[in-house]
Amino acid sequence: MAALVLAGMTRVSAPPTAASSRRAAGSRRSLAVAAASPTSSSTATQVEAAGAGDAAFFLDDAQIRAMTEGSRWSEAELTGKAKDFIRSGFSAGMMADSFEFMGPVVGPLSKGAFTAAFGSFRVEDAFPDLAQNCHHFRQDPFAPDRVWYTSAARATHTGKSALAGEPTGRVVEATPQTCSLTFDGEGMVTKFTIGYPMDRSVGNTGGLGGLYGLLYAVGRGLPFPEAQPFQPTLRYKLFQWIGQLAAGMGPKKSDS
Repeated sequence: MAALVLAGMTRVSAPPTAASSRRAAGSRRSLAVAAASPTSSSTATQVEAAGAGDAAFFLDDAQIRAMTEGSRWSEAELTGKAKDFIRSGFSAGMMADSFEFMGPVVGPLSKGAFTAAFGSFRVEDAFPDLAQNCHHFRQDPFAPDRVWYTSAARATHTGKSALAGEPTGRVVEATPQTCSLTFDGEGMVTKFTIGYPMDRSVGNTGGLGGLYGLLYAVGRGLPFPEAQPFQPTLRYKLFQWIGQLAAGMGPKKSDS
């Protein structure tokens, strides 16, 4: 499987920047010094891997500042607007008419559809102490009107609701989830995304985000695959088996 996946990967070189040119020049100087050393071969390889290739993998702070410079909202302003929207309980009055909601499997939902659905769930009835624990707000350098943040919710099932049923007293530890908010020029929310799991092995929500995760953790998971922990299909298992077979048939490494 790993062999098949890696075979499809290509390295895309980033366009040269002043910062990357300086790094490359520094790398060349380091390589020249290394060439005079008795261990020049291994040293040169390490220096080249550590320096010259960075531009293909990372954006440094200067590049991020350049990408967001001149945008209509600063990171601090976007963060403030996002927190106001979250505090409001996702107020419809802060949504643009073109508002769109999307989760991993839910949506897109319009402003009217989202407010109607969200209002009917009444999550606070089942989890009165719900703490969303939103943190790490950051502006998207590729879409400067968008702010990303992480949620790691904690809650106790001490209340009753139609979806969550009778209280179980179970403590819910949600998997970390990536969320985002996009704002227009008037500061209204045009897009809201939540519930994208970052590590399905963390917490007790079965790797599920949003409401699906909360319900699963208290034994009330909804009866369809999208609201249940991931289970590989037969076709995917077959694909993995073929990948493992192909990897086993590859060239063998020499013992020398």
